[in-house]
Amino acid sequence: MSQFGQLVRDYRIRCTDPQTGKTLTQERLAELLGYTPQAVSLWERGRSKIHADDRHVLVSLLKILHDYAGMQSLSEANALLSAGNYRLLDDVEQRQVFPDAITEAASQSQPAKSNGQRQTARLSLRELFLQSINEELHTLLTEAAEGPSPPWPRILVAVFRWLFDRLTSVHVARALLWMWVWLLTWWIISPSLRWPFIDQEQAREAMVLYAGGSLILPLFIGVLTSTQNNEFWQRHNLATAGVTRLYTYQGAFIGFYLGYMAIFAFSLGGYSLGIRQVAWLDLAAAMLPVGLGYAGARLVPYNLWRAYGRLRISDGAIFFIFLLVGPCWSAFVYGFYPWLLTPDGEFLIFMSAATILAGTMAWRQHRTGTSIIPSYWWVIIYGTMLTLYEATQTANLFDVVSLAGLIVAFAVLLAQERIRLTLVGSIGLLIGSGLLAICFWLNVWLGVVVAGVMALAWWRWGRKFVWLPLVFWGVVIAVGLGSWLVRRWPASDVLVSLGFSLVTLLMILWRRK
Repeated sequence: MSQFGQLVRDYRIRCTDPQTGKTLTQERLAELLGYTPQAVSLWERGRSKIHADDRHVLVSLLKILHDYAGMQSLSEANALLSAGNYRLLDDVEQRQVFPDAITEAASQSQPAKSNGQRQTARLSLRELFLQSINEELHTLLTEAAEGPSPPWPRILVAVFRWLFDRLTSVHVARALLWMWVWLLTWWIISPSLRWPFIDQEQAREAMVLYAGGSLILPLFIGVLTSTQNNEFWQRHNLATAGVTRLYTYQGAFIGFYLGYMAIFAFSLGGYSLGIRQVAWLDLAAAMLPVGLGYAGARLVPYNLWRAYGRLRISDGAIFFIFLLVGPCWSAFVYGFYPWLLTPDGEFLIFMSAATILAGTMAWRQHRTGTSIIPSYWWVIIYGTMLTLYEATQTANLFDVVSLAGLIVAFAVLLAQERIRLTLVGSIGLLIGSGLLAICFWLNVWLGVVVAGVMALAWWRWGRKFVWLPLVFWGVVIAVGLGSWLVRRWPASDVLVSLGFSLVTLLMILWRRK
């Protein structure tokens, strides 16, 4: 038990609860502070501390202990703060906790005027500075200032000693881990920032490396962003909740991608302007996605909690789509990087992306009062990128049209809320699709068997997580029939594509009607 926790416990035991006439309990103290009994128990046992930035919590704690007759004097309050390495109460806080005592003391003392206004101002600035720092550091600096002139060597040594006394092995380990994440980020993203690529093979290697790293690095950032000892989440019993951790990882992905996109834009713009690339700038720039990833990991859970007053998967599940940004962007750059090297292509892509995003958010704000982009818009955005990539990889018109038709049908049905797709269902669908693709690649019959088993498992257990209406399966059947016709009828590519588009449109409109 820490000295601060022991003192809190002692003062609490001295308090008398007027409602019961008995000792103030942890539950009652937690209720008065707006915290949980578990948080108060952790404070008293020294397992956690009130954050120094939560000054109002400390002042409220002292006021409760004083009002309930557990703490009698200002010296006891400052002793408690000193035990926790908090700064002492300033004049405003003293009046809040001990209004009667401070009023009496103020009436008996007047500020000295013999040294003039200049000395008074200097003393006030000195008091303001001393109140803003840790009390123990204050004592060290005061002791170091005594002695022969100049005092700065002693003060410098005292500050370094104070810092290193608090530097634990855990702090060093976390700092080293963050440095490794930074260096790993630099190693993974720097090849994709070196324009122009020598050939298509170098572009493929750079973007594959980025695609893999974009799925791993935000996870590392999320792991290093701890919520367990956070006073805010402890207060709401969410410090170790799975949903808090999930949104922490989600925020890390969002921030990481935003940081990388900013670096990518500057790198490509620098190439277009003929600015010579400097290797160490990539190393410095790698701090941006790491820093924004950490900021996102901290902000996203809190912003969702502030918006909804709770944390639930259903409130922000759509933003897990950001997990696909890295692989999709890698495929897009790999397929279109020669066009990106042209000034017109670069300008058009970035302006189009910014305009579509801003316009969509503005339209949503006008229609629904919220700028959150719905799930079906993300399907259209990523589906468009996938369709463009497919168009560069195949000469078969029907392959491109059928893919676009599937994406449009899925987006329309999702907008009509006729598709049930939960987060668990999305993850299962992705895993199942990957497994099915591997099985078909190994052996066709193996793929058929696995597909049958997966269909039975979905019908038995998965319908509450994933449900697609008959219209979508009708479009899938139309894709299969069209593929068969294209193989059997070589001159039918354009006609089959037109027929498939007409059938898909009629099925969607008929069901809508």
